[in-house]
Amino acid sequence: MKKLAIVFVVLTTGCSGLYSRECTELVCLPRGSEVIGKNSTRDSVAYLVRFEGENVGVLETRSSDTGFGKSSVLAIPIDKDAKLIVAEGQGQILAQIGGDDLHYVQFIGPCRSGDNCLVLRFAKGTVLGG
Repeated sequence: MKKLAIVFVVLTTGCSGLYSRECTELVCLPRGSEVIGKNSTRDSVAYLVRFEGENVGVLETRSSDTGFGKSSVLAIPIDKDAKLIVAEGQGQILAQIGGDDLHYVQFIGPCRSGDNCLVLRFAKGTVLGG
């Protein structure tokens, strides 16, 4: 009977109450993230997100412009061929999502190395949604 009550609560309220996460237009952010700023243009939306006490930028756009340097390929939940660029203590991850309606999501934040990379932990906790 207890299991039935739990199923009823989930079905009537959805998962949002049990597993709440903030979502942007394209993706849902890692648990514990908080959107603290948003700026929109005709072609893109930029979010400033607080995660683990640090700021992370999220840019959703149709442009694949990358920032500053040589990239390495890595797998994250929203793109198995995302690109990571690390320079001067900052990391940029460029992910491509969508088939015919192609979008790019860029994550920018603190990253000293592959082992010490907050923006990589953030990107790995991001899932498609929105």
